[in-house]
Amino acid sequence: MALGMVAALLGGLAAAAYMHLRLPLAIVVSPLAPGLLVGVVLGRACKRFKMTDRTIAMLLSLVCCVICVIFYHYAMYFFSVMKFRDGASQIAAKVSNYGPLAQQKIITFVQQHPFKAYDQLVTIPRVHHGGYLGFILTRSHIVWIFALAQVSFGTLIAVRMTRRLAKLPFCAACGQWFQKPVNISVLPLQWADALAAAIRDGDVASAAELNQYEDAPMGRGCAVARHYACRGCQEQFVEVETLLAGRKGAKLPPTRVTPELVRALKDGPIAPPVPAEPV
Repeated sequence: MALGMVAALLGGLAAAAYMHLRLPLAIVVSPLAPGLLVGVVLGRACKRFKMTDRTIAMLLSLVCCVICVIFYHYAMYFFSVMKFRDGASQIAAKVSNYGPLAQQKIITFVQQHPFKAYDQLVTIPRVHHGGYLGFILTRSHIVWIFALAQVSFGTLIAVRMTRRLAKLPFCAACGQWFQKPVNISVLPLQWADALAAAIRDGDVASAAELNQYEDAPMGRGCAVARHYACRGCQEQFVEVETLLAGRKGAKLPPTRVTPELVRALKDGPIAPPVPAEPV
C-alpha cells in the first residue's frame, strides 16, 4: 500500500506538471499517466509480495488512483497559487485608487503569504471556503468530469496491469513465479469433470485414457489442461479451464502433479517395454 501511495503521489505530480506546462497531448496524458505509473508499481508489488488476490489488487488500484487524482488537483492548486503570486503587481493595479502605499502592501502580502492571500482574495469571496477545499469548489463542472475520467481511466489501466500479475500462480515451496503455462491437453467439454478429477487425484491411468479423446469433435466448448513449471524447484502444476462460446471458466486451480501425470496428459498411454528376446 505504501508503494501504491508513493506511485499515486508521483503520478499526480507528474500529470499536473505535464498539464501545467501545456505539453503536447496533455489532455490525453494526464488521465493515462497516473494509471500507468500506479499499475507498474502495484504490479511489481504483487509480484514481489506474491499477492494473488485479484479483488485486493483491484481495490488497491482504485484507492491509489483516487489518491493520485487528489494529489493531481492539489498540485494544480499549488500552481494556481504560484501564478497568483507572480501576478501580484497586476492585482495591486486594480486598487490604484488607494495610492502606491496600498499597492505596495498588497504586493508584499501576496508575495510573502500567497496561500493566505489567495484564500482572502479568490476562494473565500466566491465559495466561502479557503485552502484546497475552496480551490476545488471554485472549479467548473468540466474539471469534475475530467477528474472522474482520470479516476476511471487510471483505475482501468492499473487494474488490468495488476490483475494480470495477481492471477499468475507461484510456487509455495520456493516462492518462484511459474513460467507461462502450456496447453498439454484439450478435450471436448463433456470430459471436463473427468479431466479435473484425474488431475486432482493424480490418476495417471485415467489421464492417459482421456488423451484418446483429444481428436474428438470439440463442438462449442472444450476443457483445457494448462501446465505450469516452477523455475526454482522444478515442481509441476496443472490447472483446468473450460471454454464455452468464447467464455473462460475455472474448473480446477493449479494443482501439484507428478511428471508421470504430465507425460500421460501429453502423450497418452505409455506402452510397456518389450522384453528382449533371448539370443
